[in-house]
Amino acid sequence: MNLGLTSAIISILYVILKMALNYKESPRPNVKEGVMVFVCSLVSLYGIEQYAIAKPKITEVLTTPPDF
Repeated sequence: MNLGLTSAIISILYVILKMALNYKESPRPNVKEGVMVFVCSLVSLYGIEQYAIAKPKITEVLTTPPDF
């Protein structure tokens, strides 16, 4: 999935949940926090993708009979 789309979904969900939890105090969304969540998630997803932080190692498996 596109990194920008994933980050946008994360930030939209954050803003919706923040609005739902703080509806009685302030019903309007805090745009600054939403942008901050978007930037942080975009940078972290980019880092994970580029620097292979969470990619598993490929294990070689022998599927043929041994030669000896």
